Amino acid sequence: MRKNISSGYKTVDNIVKNWNDANIIVLAERWTDRKKIFSISLAEIWTERKTIFSISLAKKLSVNQNISTAYFSMDKPIRDKIISNITELDIKKILDNTLDKTETIKYQQGFNTLNNSPLYIDETKLNLYEFSSKVRQMVKEKGVEVVFLDHLQVTDDESIDFKASKSVFHSLRELAKELNICIFISALLPDREKRSPRVPCLANLNKYEKLDKQADIILFLFELEYYSIEEERPKIFFKVAKNLSAPNDRFSMYIEQFYNCVYDIEGYPKSMDNILL
Repeated sequence: MRKNISSGYKTVDNIVKNWNDANIIVLAERWTDRKKIFSISLAEIWTERKTIFSISLAKKLSVNQNISTAYFSMDKPIRDKIISNITELDIKKILDNTLDKTETIKYQQGFNTLNNSPLYIDETKLNLYEFSSKVRQMVKEKGVEVVFLDHLQVTDDESIDFKASKSVFHSLRELAKELNICIFISALLPDREKRSPRVPCLANLNKYEKLDKQADIILFLFELEYYSIEEERPKIFFKVAKNLSAPNDRFSMYIEQFYNCVYDIEGYPKSMDNILL
């Protein structure tokens, strides 16, 4: 992977320095209690914060910078969520097919933008061998430099929870080194613990054996509102729990759940000031 690639976000480039030197980057968050109180219709379109962040990064890389990017996900409406990110259209209106005429035109433009971009989406369930074969093919034929693996079960044949062994993560790391690419891996942590500190820590990755050893960078995503601190606008907070190339740190960005977007704090569009989640 080229060393001068920007994430598309000043905050990420400034805090997570040299991220494009990494072979394995982990995005992890806890399963949020919000899902338990949503109506069925809302739960269907709710997207985990790590997925919104990975969608935003993939869009910034492929659509904005023309960098060949692969996105593996079993989330069926993932294409519509990416189009929601591109167009800033409400994902609920997209999935409910309630867009007005102007929004429909905007959706079609986003659809065309996605199709014309070097973002290659795979929504099939793959085992590790199939995943590795597809990635090798994409690198050879499409020049893919960055791969997003959204939800670890994409590469699991056995169970949705996927208690991964160290050999799986070692294989992913070796694949990334062999092809000189960066692989983003998304992981769900156990439910919120009662002990302090409540902000995620490396010990929470015990579910995934040796993942913390194989990763070059580990980012934990959380929201302060979830930890009983109110915020004016919806924010997503990051804890850099591991970074081999720079000191660990914390940073925050704005997040718009129904638009599947994240923004640098200084780049938050004023048109969204009145959006309520």
